[in-house]
Amino acid sequence: DDDDDASREDSMRIIRADIPRTFPQLKFFHKEGPLHEPLLKVLQAYVCYRPDVGYVQGMSYLAAILLLNMCTEDAFQCLANLLNQDIYFAFFRMDVDKMETHLKVYQTLMKEKLPKLYDHFEEIEIKPGMYLYEWLLTIYSRSLPIDIAHRIWDNFLFHGQVFLFRTALGILRLFGQSFLTKSFEDCLSILNRPPEDINEAALFENINRIQLTSKRFDRLVHKFMLEGDSGEKRAHRKSI
Repeated sequence: DDDDDASREDSMRIIRADIPRTFPQLKFFHKEGPLHEPLLKVLQAYVCYRPDVGYVQGMSYLAAILLLNMCTEDAFQCLANLLNQDIYFAFFRMDVDKMETHLKVYQTLMKEKLPKLYDHFEEIEIKPGMYLYEWLLTIYSRSLPIDIAHRIWDNFLFHGQVFLFRTALGILRLFGQSFLTKSFEDCLSILNRPPEDINEAALFENINRIQLTSKRFDRLVHKFMLEGDSGEKRAHRKSI
């Protein structure tokens, strides 16, 4: 219908604007580059495949990483499967309740694993939503050097989404002592753009020190989802 056509056209316009901003340091995705058209095709195909989701900023980084490793058709199939995972479907559909659930899981883990930093961030009012969404939505492809991002992708595809949360906590652990002495602005600057010379070995050492199993992660997600459902039911009863 007309609404779908308008939404699709909006998505196509955003895609064309976003591609030049995707890995700008790589000439592969420049207008003359060999992967410019394939990236455009993959993203446009996804919008046609899932007009209910459309295009959301961040998707271009996911598709670009896939295109660096496989052909156009395989990249589209992998992107569609990836975005069908619960966490990505929720985030790209802007499902506020499910997004809030994952933020609560993250905050619970941060308070448990990095209590001093958790207290400091609470004191200077840095909220996870200020930096975590971009990390997760692009699987760190926009925030970290591309070789490190590839290694994170490998672990994510093997271990599942729990590794993305271990990575987030690993980054905080790596810079933890530095963060404790910094202001809101300085902390947020590092969180939004970690140093390009970040030490890969040190980062993965800190990720490895974050002990968290998929089973426990899934239990926490389930727990907060149930709490959210219970809260909704209570609010509904009160409104009646």
